[in-house]
This record gives sequence, C-alpha cells and structure tokens, in this order.
Amino acid sequence: MMRPRVVYGQPPCLAWACHISDTDCGLCILCTFYLVRFEDRIIHKSKRFIQVLPCEPIPCIIKNGMIKNNRQSPRIEINLPAEVINGSGKIITAHLVNLSIDGLSLCGDLAFIDHIEEKDQTTGEPVFPIEVSVSFQVATDEGNAPVMVQARRVHKRRQSENEYQCGFTIFQFENDGHEQVRTFIQTAIDAQTARSSGMLYIPN
Repeated sequence: MMRPRVVYGQPPCLAWACHISDTDCGLCILCTFYLVRFEDRIIHKSKRFIQVLPCEPIPCIIKNGMIKNNRQSPRIEINLPAEVINGSGKIITAHLVNLSIDGLSLCGDLAFIDHIEEKDQTTGEPVFPIEVSVSFQVATDEGNAPVMVQARRVHKRRQSENEYQCGFTIFQFENDGHEQVRTFIQTAIDAQTARSSGMLYIPN
C-alpha cells in the first residue's frame, strides 16, 4: 500500500513526494508519480532495502491535500517506432507509447537506457539533464509526415525485467512538427470520441 507524503516543495505550488511501498520496487526511479527528493537525490524505501538514485523531479500540484500530476495537454496512447539520438549523435530505435503537444513517453530495453544516459567519467553516474532528439512519423492527410523534437527526460520507470518507460518533456520542435503533432492528436481524440458515441468519424 502506498502512502504518499510531501517531502520537498519549490515553489509553494510545486512539490515532490515519495511513497513507502510494502514491495520491492526494483530499479524504478518513478513509481506512479510519487518521488522522494532529498538533497538532489531520489530515495526509494521498502521493507527490504533503501536505494538512492540520481534525482529527476516531477512537478506536481498539491490541491486539497492531494498530489496531482501537473499535465496540461491531452495525451494519446499510441504505438509507433521512434529513432532516439543521444548527445553523441548515436541512434537507437524505441517505441513511442504516448504523445502530447508538450511531452512523450518511450519504451525500450536496457540498451535504450544505456544509450540515453551518458555517464560521468569519474563517478559513472548519469549526467543530468538527459536530453535527446526523437524522430518519428505521424499520419496526415498527405500521408506520413516526419517529426523531429528535442526532449528532456523527466522520469524513468521499470516496467519489467528488461523493459523501461521514460517520460520526456518536449522543449523544441523542428520545422512544422508542432502543428503536425497537434493535428494528429486532435484527429485521434475526435476519432475516439466518435467511436465512444457510436458515430461514424469522417476526418475533415
């Protein structure tokens, strides 16, 4: 059972929180969106161990005593291949599993994590912030359109023994990517709304 509690906040409307779990949370940096933040590190606690990992805080809003994820834009679940370019210019393929106009999530194996996490030569720890270029294609009226974004990782979560999901905030679009993604997301939302209401969806 998770018992969220606020341990750090900056400024007052933002906070980072943690959970204490009865089960081993493995190598996760993020479980749900509750974090421990202490002196720029995340601390996970369970009955069996305490693990300290480099910190990548997630902004949350505290309202009426509850901690809520501070996500502003609609996000759609998808499954698209994406090329991820790290700071050294090397490329690896991952799965784009959700997308919004200001963020995305990628799934990959340990090789994907090693690819995006450049290590400090002295300590061997990941160097933050972790920033990558992500290239993928979205459907448009004229066919598939390439999109390239610059993104910064904000969380990492272990899904299984060799599968990880990383969330990124998008801080730059190349060319017309912003409008293409916005249209793609809205089209997907409109289609889902039509299906839910039993209507036939006809794109404009």
